[in-house]
Amino acid sequence: MPKLLIFLKEKKTIVLYTLYFIGVFVISLYTTFPLDTLKPLIEGKLRVLFNRPVSFTRIDTHYITGVELDDLVIADTKGGTEPLFSAQKVTLFMNPFSLLGGSYSGYFNVESLGGKISGSLSMSNTEIDIDTHFKGINPKLLKLLVAKDYVIDGKINGSIEGIAVLNDFTKSNGRVELDAKKLNIEHVSLTTPLGPFVFPELEFTNFITSISIKDGNVDLKKITLEGESAKIYIKDGIIKLAKNRADAKINLKLEFELDEELKKRFGVIVDQFCNYNSATNLYSLKLSGSLLAPVATK
Repeated sequence: MPKLLIFLKEKKTIVLYTLYFIGVFVISLYTTFPLDTLKPLIEGKLRVLFNRPVSFTRIDTHYITGVELDDLVIADTKGGTEPLFSAQKVTLFMNPFSLLGGSYSGYFNVESLGGKISGSLSMSNTEIDIDTHFKGINPKLLKLLVAKDYVIDGKINGSIEGIAVLNDFTKSNGRVELDAKKLNIEHVSLTTPLGPFVFPELEFTNFITSISIKDGNVDLKKITLEGESAKIYIKDGIIKLAKNRADAKINLKLEFELDEELKKRFGVIVDQFCNYNSATNLYSLKLSGSLLAPVATK
């Protein structure tokens, strides 16, 4: 019999009492730790991370390795009437053993604007592994990632999963599946050789996105936006990622349909840069070349 088992058998009472007192100590520390003292520290760390004022009303533990924040708000420093990001509840679970390897691994759940985002996330210096699911999430949350003036409103369902290799995007793999039955887009502008064109508010009643990524090749299998005033389709588009972002390439065909009001407003530019198929009532435009500066052709 191994020496450890013999020791445990002979000293069973001492071992059990030791484990009991360690357990009591951990539970006591867990239940009595003054979490309110961490609130300013966490707000400060988040303020540095997002470079914006951050606040929340309450912090609490969630099991042993989890933390829960209520009414998290990230302010819009441009003076907007709405915050850049707000969530009624944010719950984070961390795998403490992942920190030993210099990485982060955990689970998260975000309740915001009537929807939920949940999933897992692993991050290291070389890659990000994410598996995220959306249920009725409002795309206004994109303001946190993309600082643009346009407004997107709606409820999106679906999932995003994959692995992004940070030092070589050609090794990245993943999948994106999203859909929505209502999507409103406002304040969209298009820069053209003839000057800026500002679109009116666009209302879509059908939104579908299906994208797969394999070895850095982004296959835009299907992107559909359908509404009364406009319909937009992308099928079988390809984006080839590269180690250097400047070397990434794009090749896709964009098809769209406009109602009479939009045709009158943008007829000059679409006639000059797009093909028109009278049988399908669709305009078409090809984008190719550098991903950062694609060239549009008929």
